[in-house]
Amino acid sequence: MKRGAGASGVGPVGGSARSLDLLVPGLFGPVPIPPEDIPAVPVLERLLSRGTPLPGGMVGLTESLFAAFGLDLGEDGGEAPRRAAPSSTPSAPLCYLADAPHGDQSGYRLHADPVHLRLDRDRLLLYDTRHLGLTQGEADTLVALFNAHFAVEGLTLEAPVPGRWYLRLAEAPRLRTWPLDAVVGRSVAPFLPTGEDERRWVRLLNETQMLFAQAEPNRRREAEGRLPVSGIWPWGGGELSNLEPRSRHSSVFADHPLSVGLARRAGVALHPLAGVECGLAAAVAEGQVLVVWDRLWPAVLDADSVVWSEELVRLDDWLAQVQRLLASRRLHHWILDGCNGHPRRIARLDAWRLWRRVRPLAGMRSLA
Repeated sequence: MKRGAGASGVGPVGGSARSLDLLVPGLFGPVPIPPEDIPAVPVLERLLSRGTPLPGGMVGLTESLFAAFGLDLGEDGGEAPRRAAPSSTPSAPLCYLADAPHGDQSGYRLHADPVHLRLDRDRLLLYDTRHLGLTQGEADTLVALFNAHFAVEGLTLEAPVPGRWYLRLAEAPRLRTWPLDAVVGRSVAPFLPTGEDERRWVRLLNETQMLFAQAEPNRRREAEGRLPVSGIWPWGGGELSNLEPRSRHSSVFADHPLSVGLARRAGVALHPLAGVECGLAAAVAEGQVLVVWDRLWPAVLDADSVVWSEELVRLDDWLAQVQRLLASRRLHHWILDGCNGHPRRIARLDAWRLWRRVRPLAGMRSLA
């Protein structure tokens, strides 16, 4: 995969020391919340109102992260991608590097995340397993069942963590796939894999669904009133050997597996997101920092306006620290990117743009 400059300066080329790039997927929703119920976030609203809009932002966290690490988007590259089309972004090998850093990183890998499928009239709705309480033992049993059944087809399924599975293939499939986040809570039919190999993969998904239906972990879960794991969702395939990320950042604060995998592959110092609460000043003093604040995104997937609002207030509280660093000149500038294609650059003197009226968050971008 080619290297390229990051969008809007959030990438490996350019920039200056003592800078911060902040990615916040879900900052602008969508969430089912009336504008009047959005909590007060005065720091965030002031920064967004007085910052400078930047061109060329990316849509989606995966796309924004690839840009931040100088990776183009293959067939989907060029302009900001939209969620109205499947993605070929090869996130799986990088996420596998995050989840199984000591595993065999060679070969072609797809995400094959466990999902729950629910019949709703004439539709089959898909849900991820974040709220299913899937244990490692249950995951290991289902993975072993899959591998025994599909061994003759050269497929190997792995579950380094209970809710994120990966499929290793002998060769790259000729497929176009949809990322799991784009399908959660929606009908499966419009999002099934397409391409020259689609018949084989639709058959594989159907067989997996039937295989898991009678699996011992699922029988036990249903007997206990818990939802079963109905199948897998393939997406985001690629080979790690084809990915050569590079970054102008000296430190990354993140928990998201793609962020972690990219930082490891690029050799950038990596810290958990919780560490940014007390470690930002020291990190900024040493160079350029990337923070992936993904705490609002699960609430967007769940359409949970209460949790989203709580996390928005937490973000606003932390941004006060960023503003203090900026005011004291320990931070040169920073970029706030809601992963919606419209990042903003905030510098110290922007606070004096008093002629710019502070607008409410709801009036900046659609939240619902």
